[in-house]
Amino acid sequence: MKKIWSELSGNDRKVITVIAQGESRVKDIRTKVGFDSSKMSVYRKRLLEKGIVVSNEYGHLILALPRFGEIVR
Repeated sequence: MKKIWSELSGNDRKVITVIAQGESRVKDIRTKVGFDSSKMSVYRKRLLEKGIVVSNEYGHLILALPRFGEIVR
């Protein structure tokens, strides 16, 4: 999992860090990292395609990998 973290871009890491702190609403994640809607949608899509996050509920993201949040924190 450390390899996955090391290969992420800086902005990917910002998004993941906010999610690892317990935030799941995309709107709140976007606000905390300072992205507008279009920029957030780029990183949301990238992280979903990589399988790092999942969206089980509309407007929410959670980490897909078990214990990945512990590594991030």
